[in-house]
Amino acid sequence: MPEWRFKDYLGGSRWFYGGDKFQCLQLAWPDPFSDQPQAIYENLMNVRLFIGRLAPVPTVVTMAFFEGFIQRFMPYLAELAQRQGSSEMEYTDVHGVCDVTHTQELFRALEAEMALNQPMPAKEMFEGVELLRTLIQNIVVS
Repeated sequence: MPEWRFKDYLGGSRWFYGGDKFQCLQLAWPDPFSDQPQAIYENLMNVRLFIGRLAPVPTVVTMAFFEGFIQRFMPYLAELAQRQGSSEMEYTDVHGVCDVTHTQELFRALEAEMALNQPMPAKEMFEGVELLRTLIQNIVVS
């Protein structure tokens, strides 16, 4: 990956590894900066626009869904990285364990947000989950 893309892609990894000196293997294509299929771009923009509204309850529901998804996906990503020749598993090993706690804490945050906000219809509460699920399915199928 070109170093000038690090900030866009790898902010969390830069923090995790303490800088830019680490191997990066992109496992998912297409990336948002290439000539990707239009459907993926549109679904990515739908998720970005949803998050940009900053509605507390639906945003936390979406985050909890995604953390739970990532946690279940880590063994597959580790296997895929190994098949691509990577021997670095620290990120996937740590991430899988951390995501369990992240998901639990997001549900705790959701409970607090729901106590502070007016009740809302399930469709509104789970809008981000549906948008993100569509994006993930779009990426996986492509």
